[in-house]
Amino acid sequence: MRKLLQGKWLLLSVVILTGVLVLAACAPKHDDTPPPPVGDDDDEVTKGGDLVIALAWEPDPVIDPYKLGWGNLPPDLFEGFLINTWDFVPGPGIAESWTFEDDGKVHIYKIRQDKYFHDGTQINAENVKRYFELLIDPEVDSPSIWDFAFINDLEVVDEFTLKIILDNPFPSALMNFAWSGGWGGLQNPYAWEKYGPWGEDIYGTEVVVGSGPFKFVEWIPGDRMVLERFEDYKSPPIFENEGPAYLDTVTYRFIFNAATRMLEFEAGNVHILETVPPEYADQVRNMADATLIEDESWEVVYIGMPCDRAPFDDVRVRQALNLAIDQRELADVVWMGLAEPAYGYISPKFGDAYQGDSEAFSFDPAKAKELLADAGYPDGFTVQLAVENRTDWFSAAEVIQDMLKDVGVTAEIRQYERAGFYDLLRAGGQELFIRSHSWYGLDILPWYFHSRNFPYPNYHRYKNEEMDRRFDEADYSNTFEDMVARYMEIQKDLAKEAIWVPLVHPVDLIGVRNEVQDLKVHVMYGIRYNVDTWLKD
Repeated sequence: MRKLLQGKWLLLSVVILTGVLVLAACAPKHDDTPPPPVGDDDDEVTKGGDLVIALAWEPDPVIDPYKLGWGNLPPDLFEGFLINTWDFVPGPGIAESWTFEDDGKVHIYKIRQDKYFHDGTQINAENVKRYFELLIDPEVDSPSIWDFAFINDLEVVDEFTLKIILDNPFPSALMNFAWSGGWGGLQNPYAWEKYGPWGEDIYGTEVVVGSGPFKFVEWIPGDRMVLERFEDYKSPPIFENEGPAYLDTVTYRFIFNAATRMLEFEAGNVHILETVPPEYADQVRNMADATLIEDESWEVVYIGMPCDRAPFDDVRVRQALNLAIDQRELADVVWMGLAEPAYGYISPKFGDAYQGDSEAFSFDPAKAKELLADAGYPDGFTVQLAVENRTDWFSAAEVIQDMLKDVGVTAEIRQYERAGFYDLLRAGGQELFIRSHSWYGLDILPWYFHSRNFPYPNYHRYKNEEMDRRFDEADYSNTFEDMVARYMEIQKDLAKEAIWVPLVHPVDLIGVRNEVQDLKVHVMYGIRYNVDTWLKD
């Protein structure tokens, strides 16, 4: 087999390599060389300043790792129990080292003694234990409960030593603990109990008690979120700056209109565009006072649909919708060539583990019409197509609307702000909808398609007991290689189910003004861990 995976995520296999081999050493040694920094300057670091980052979206209604998925939470706020290194290996974070016992079914973590939550509470084994107890508590109903279902019990060994007991070895355990800014990113569990839904119910909007380099100041819905430097922060070893951060504040501005984001960037009111729309890529490239970062993406943009209700409960209808969409045209027209057509459920960056199916997801409108007629819809049907308030996705929706019309399907576009869009999905009111995911592990598949996650985040409303069993077997494989092999076969069968319509893999485009110094873009955390970053006067 050629290089198994292009992404360094394969190294999460350090957890369990065989049913016998157990890692008994502390954190693995590895090449932890960061990528070349953007805006690297020989001048002495200038402390202070407000870094302004423009987002094309707004987080869900609460900033709470117990209630949200990873992508909606800024890692600046929540330090990971572990932190992925620059070469994508789980490394020290709040836990400085770890050992394994009993064939990988017992993990023992040593917690750093210089780490604090933002309210001044020292992080220790007891409050980390409570954090994960709540995370897997069914009453809390965290969307990530199943990602830590491998935890059977937690024991405090001493003030700064935590024992985590598993029923079975779990190959992805360390990677799950390294999901900083979300499930693996710690908040003070006792603050959550006091201010969250069990208490005053203001947690995540007025009160957030995290553990990262910046602490929560305010959130003005529809406008901005402001974070300020946490003075007692000490960095994990992947950063050069031992802490605290150099910047005074980080402000996330929510600017949904692409033209407005670009104007603010050119004027210097925004330092970083997290997502540069393809139509503005050349403009940023040609700016004398800015840099365009371009990289292959882990992202898959797709059309989802509810598989448990008509007409989408008929696989022929789902297959017809796939055949009605021309991914190449979307990549070339909407994304202006800065995307590749998508023919699978994950990114081709997974290398051999990626199983695309260009036949199942090909463009064949004539066959699409045949399938619709066979399914009892010779004249097509009318459907709502929900899309977030994003310029690129709305443009894609308009092109998709024309493609569907060609096979007799009338798509009525409904545009939503982000919070309203997720309210729609959680309530089960969706028909067709455009969404994306960007993840680095094969366990993203059960996240979306396992019936235990119904109705959210399994908002495709797909239930298949046989597939559930296969997901579970894959996740608890004895070896990493077995897990990959199982997921390769799962992808092939999911393609036959046509649960969603893969659209494109966009190129990551980030705009950075020249005054931003020592910005290091992380493969997992992106631009949102600004410990080393500073602003040049």
